[in-house]
Amino acid sequence: KASAGTGKTYRLAMRYISMLLSGVEPERILAVTFTNKAAGEILEKIVTESLKMAEDPTALQRAIKNGMIPPAATQKNIICAMRKLLACDKKLMISTIDSLFLNIVRSFPLECGILGEIMIYDESVIKKMQIRALLRLIRETDAVQRDIITNELNQATFGSSEKSLIDAMKNAVLTYGET
Repeated sequence: KASAGTGKTYRLAMRYISMLLSGVEPERILAVTFTNKAAGEILEKIVTESLKMAEDPTALQRAIKNGMIPPAATQKNIICAMRKLLACDKKLMISTIDSLFLNIVRSFPLECGILGEIMIYDESVIKKMQIRALLRLIRETDAVQRDIITNELNQATFGSSEKSLIDAMKNAVLTYGET
């Protein structure tokens, strides 16, 4: 029900503006979305919609009529809210859900049962790390153990779409076995 083009970013931006107009400090508002692109679009939409309403009384009245901002909002209020937002020296909390959880975990690692440094890796880095770990495992085993590892990987994936990893492992096993 929240597919592309349904106005999610617009609604979030207008809710954010409404909260600013109601006196909530910008650093106390949390806007969360799924992608970095959408997080950037929210801030952009907050600024552009505020500018529209500050410059065009019709846009302001339409937003009030649609219940997007408080009925008492004025162009002057919107300009003041934007000044407060743009002058905010604390970090605005417009982010992805991943970033939100990462910040929570980094703030309370012991409470989350985590020790050590917390890192987030993209898929390509994770694949490389997995292959390195598997190659290290292969290097430290003999031929019989390598066959066992290869068979276990085949059984674990049931021949599914992870064949590229399995093929890479088989190639690595064969290559390592030859050297």
